[in-house]
Amino acid sequence: MTHPDAADQSAARISNEPLENVDEEDLGEPVIDAVCLAVEGQSSGLPAPISIRAFRGDLVVVRGAAGSGKTALLLTLGGRMNYRAGRLQVLGNNLPHGARTVRARAALGLMRGVNDLDPNLSVEQHIAERLIFQQPWWKPWVSRQAVHNIVELVNTTMSSLAHSPGLKVGAPRLEGRNFPSEVTPLEQFLLGTVLALVGSPDILLVDDIDALRDRADRVAAWTGLLQFLNGPASPTTVVTCQDDTELAEALDALGSPLTATQIHRIALTSPSRN
Repeated sequence: MTHPDAADQSAARISNEPLENVDEEDLGEPVIDAVCLAVEGQSSGLPAPISIRAFRGDLVVVRGAAGSGKTALLLTLGGRMNYRAGRLQVLGNNLPHGARTVRARAALGLMRGVNDLDPNLSVEQHIAERLIFQQPWWKPWVSRQAVHNIVELVNTTMSSLAHSPGLKVGAPRLEGRNFPSEVTPLEQFLLGTVLALVGSPDILLVDDIDALRDRADRVAAWTGLLQFLNGPASPTTVVTCQDDTELAEALDALGSPLTATQIHRIALTSPSRN
């Protein structure tokens, strides 16, 4: 993995890549509207304020080395952390006052130290727990079929990736009785993403895709993520990474245009220390 290039050293940088010629007025209100945002999480905040307007279905890629503030930015956009300066509106709610509403409509993929898979629970127990969480309090149970459907979605995605040209992905083998120690890192990533998408959140937050140490797994993870998001009702998605090189390969592997309007790239670097 490579670190942000020298051109990024003095400031955070955003690049927007329109995927189709769409007038902003046709997109409705932005899902994320940040102006001169500086986040908590390190003594001097981000190296430069962030301003961004992301709409429904957009993909926001936050790239930066360890300590650059990318996870803090991710959590701030999801209403889970306060910010130091600037203005932030998410889903029409001014933060931090509307943070509770935003948290209810923004879902986290697996995040180390926050919502890791419990080593003592099986895959089907994790799925059942997530499904029950989305149901009314008076319905604390789920059907075996509902749990099976989630397992099958992960395996169907793995099968699709295994048949994608250029991807090196093994045959799907996830079973409900598996424990996390028996599940590959790529399967864990896909399971965590599918669990986050239960309940159709408006925002999906995916932290540190580079936690997948194998390069082939990272390309497959990006491709799987794009498959999940390539639909008319896809959420606005924020992904953090150290290096987004594999995203370009995933876009090629996808084989069809994304329905998202834009990919926003935010490049961060750690503040210099004197």
